[in-house]
Amino acid sequence: MDLMPEASSAPQAAKRRYVWRSLTAGLLFLPFYLGSQIAEDAGTSRLVVLVMGYAGMLALLWLIYEFVHLMRQLDELQQRIHITALACGFGAVALLISIGGMTLELWNISVLRDGVLGLFGTMAMPLGIIAYYVALHLVKRRYE
Repeated sequence: MDLMPEASSAPQAAKRRYVWRSLTAGLLFLPFYLGSQIAEDAGTSRLVVLVMGYAGMLALLWLIYEFVHLMRQLDELQQRIHITALACGFGAVALLISIGGMTLELWNISVLRDGVLGLFGTMAMPLGIIAYYVALHLVKRRYE
């Protein structure tokens, strides 16, 4: 099973670079961003929480940069496959979030706890990545 299907058709040097740098960025993201939430609950000073949170966001930006760099190393067909999968995956997540928001408005549901909308926004990226992998698998089958 290929744990990083986005890198499966990349040249070896680009694949090695992507695997190591994306793992490093991901492993930096987890303790900084998720740790900032834990630190906030523990009563740590607001400045430390903000620094940790933004350090996590920087790690996420680095991860996105490495993904774009990897995509630029692929041939045209592979780029097309990945762009189609990105459009399908993140488009589906955007549609679900939009429909969810419209439904809440139509039913006039205002009993949501504080922070629920922030949670929806935060979950858009991980859900989009999962949807991208599913769409990538489906789109790749067309060219195999």
